[in-house]
Amino acid sequence: MFASPSDTAFMPHFGQKEILDSVLYYTMNLPSFTKSSVIGEYQDNITFHIPLKIWILQNDDESLQAIGINEVSLWLEQVNDYFSMNNTGIEFYLKCTPEIISSTEYNILDDDEFDDLYDDYNESEALDFYMVHTANDWEGRGPFPWDSRNFRVAVEFSGSLSGDEDFVSVHELGHSLGLLHTHENIRGIGHYNGDASTCYQESVSRTRTQGIGCTFSYGNLKCEINGDALCDTDAAPNHEGEDGINIGEEFIDANASCGWGGSGEDNWGDTWIPPISNIMSYVHPSWCQTEFTLGQVAVMHSYILLDMNENGEPWYNLHGITLSGSVHNLETEITYSPEVIVAPTENLQYTLEQGAYVELHAGSEVTFKPGFHAQQGAQLIVSIDLVENCSSVFSNESFLKNLQGLNSEPKYTLINEDLEKCRQMLLRALNRNNKQSENTIQTNIADKITQEDGYEPQVYPNPFTNELNFKLFSLGIGGMEITILSSNGQIIKNIHQENIPSGEIIITEDLSDQPEGIYLYKIVVNNCVYSGKFIK
Repeated sequence: MFASPSDTAFMPHFGQKEILDSVLYYTMNLPSFTKSSVIGEYQDNITFHIPLKIWILQNDDESLQAIGINEVSLWLEQVNDYFSMNNTGIEFYLKCTPEIISSTEYNILDDDEFDDLYDDYNESEALDFYMVHTANDWEGRGPFPWDSRNFRVAVEFSGSLSGDEDFVSVHELGHSLGLLHTHENIRGIGHYNGDASTCYQESVSRTRTQGIGCTFSYGNLKCEINGDALCDTDAAPNHEGEDGINIGEEFIDANASCGWGGSGEDNWGDTWIPPISNIMSYVHPSWCQTEFTLGQVAVMHSYILLDMNENGEPWYNLHGITLSGSVHNLETEITYSPEVIVAPTENLQYTLEQGAYVELHAGSEVTFKPGFHAQQGAQLIVSIDLVENCSSVFSNESFLKNLQGLNSEPKYTLINEDLEKCRQMLLRALNRNNKQSENTIQTNIADKITQEDGYEPQVYPNPFTNELNFKLFSLGIGGMEITILSSNGQIIKNIHQENIPSGEIIITEDLSDQPEGIYLYKIVVNNCVYSGKFIK
C-alpha cells in the first residue's frame, strides 16, 4: 500500500515528533526517543492483544485451498515472533476458529475485488485476515487504518506456509496499523523517495530542513514531513520501476550478509544508507528485514488507540484476566477469555473452597501461580480451545462484569486511564491536522497541475523589448509573488498579492527603463516556486 498527500491529515504525528514521544510515554514509560534509541530499553508494562479473524479461501469446488487450517497456528507463532523480538508490545491471537470460504472469484484475488471480499465476509471487533491462494500482481495488501474498511489484510499463500508468507503478513499488518514504506514519497507525485524533487525527498541527513523554496513546508525537518515522515527510519533511495534487484528499481538488492553494495546520493550529495533491516522496506532478500523502530512502534500504538474501538470501547485486550479471592461452597464461576487467564498474580490468592464449581475457558493459555489453592471437593474444569463462533467471544470488559463474587483485578490498574489521556491527545492532534488538510490537498492539486499538465508559469516575450508578461494559473491558494532580479541577484521589482482569484492570470510589467542584459525571476504561486531567466 502507498499513501497519498491527503493522507497526512490522518497522521497525528505528521511533522511532530513530540506526538510520538507522548505515545511512548504512555504506553512504554519512555520520556522520549531518538534515532539511536534501542528497542527493548523500556519498562515492558503493556501489551496490546489484538484479535484476528482468519478467513481461508478455496475454489468453489474446494480445490486450491490457500493454506491448511492446521498450519495457521505455526503461521501465527511466526508472525508474533517478529513483533515480540522487537518488543513492540503488540501480540495477535485468534478470536475464533479460522473459517473456510469457497469462492473461486475471491481465491484468485484482484485489487478491485478486495473491497467486495471484505463486504461479504468480515467480523466486527477483529482484524480480518484473508488467506488467498493467488493474488494478481501482488503478494499482500493491508489498507491503512484511516481507510473506510480498515483493519483488514490479504496475503497470497499459494497452498501452504512454505515461503515468506510470514514476513509479507507482518509487512501488511504494519500497513494496517499505520506504517508507510520507508521509501515512501508521502507528499509528492509518485511513490518513491529516490524519484522525489528537492522539496519532497527525504534526505540522508536527519537534521536537514526544508529550504525557502519549499514555501508550504519551509523550516520543517525533511525526515519529519517527507519520505515516510519518521526520522528514526533512514531515508530509502528506491526508485519506481519494474521489480528487480538493482538500485534504480523498486527493490534494493542486499548482499549475503544483508549489507548494501550499491551507490548513489540524495539530492544534496549525501550517500544513501538504506534501511535494509526494516520490515517496511522493499528489499531482496526479505529475510534481511527483521526490525521495527521505536517511531514505528509509536505509530502502531497510536492507531490501535485511535481506531480499534467500537462506540468508544476498545476491542483489543490489554491483558488476560487475573483471578483472585475465593469461590465458596455451592458457588459457580464460569470465565471466558480469548487469550490468557492468570490465576493469580504473585501477591494475590485464588482459592476454590470445598463444593465450589469453576470453569476456565481460554483461547491460548491458562497459567496457575503459587497463590492458587483448590480444596478437596472443589470442581475445576479448564478448557484451552478456540470457540467456533466469533460472536460468542465476550469483550474484555464483559469478562470483568461476569466475574461477580470474585475480586477480579486487571494486571495494570492505571493503564486504561493513562491510555484514554493518550487517545485524547492523539484526537486533538488529528483535529489540528484535519484543519490543515484542505491546504495540503490543494497543494497536491497544484503540484499535479504544474508538474503533470504543463501549467507552469509562462514568461514572454523572451527576449523582450519594453514589456514583459507573466502568465500564471492560480488555484486561489497561498497568494502570489513575482520577484525580478538582475543577473547579480539585485532585486529590481517585487510584485506581491495576498488574495488572487482562481484561474488564468496575466501580469504585465514595464521594464523599459532597465538596461539590456540577462534577468532572473522567481514566481511563487499555488504554494509552488518557479524560477528562470529572460533576456532584454
